[in-house]
Amino acid sequence: GESLSGLNLSNTTHTNAGTYIDVVTFTDVTGNYKNTIKNVKSIISKATVTLTVTGYSVIFDGLPHTATGTATGVLGESLSGLNLSSTTHTNVGTYLDVVTFTDVTGNYKNTVKNVSSRIL
Repeated sequence: GESLSGLNLSNTTHTNAGTYIDVVTFTDVTGNYKNTIKNVKSIISKATVTLTVTGYSVIFDGLPHTATGTATGVLGESLSGLNLSSTTHTNVGTYLDVVTFTDVTGNYKNTVKNVSSRIL
């Protein structure tokens, strides 16, 4: 087969998660082939966030304590959307809490993670 120029893929570049229907065109500059337009479906799936959550083990002091954590994206960037509020406790006890990550950009899967903490 011969190599042909004239294929235009410029509308098929995407960076965000989602489903895209793009128009691809082929225009033959030699006149030997039929010019063609075709729809192409592209899917970019949501990425998995890396959650790092650390519980606490403290002696009772009457103050509220909250776990710490980070949500990291595929490029090592910090992501917002990590909710640690369920890990806040004041009284003596051992707690198993669920931490949630809700992506505001639509590019990452929403995620939950368990964390254990205790106040002695």
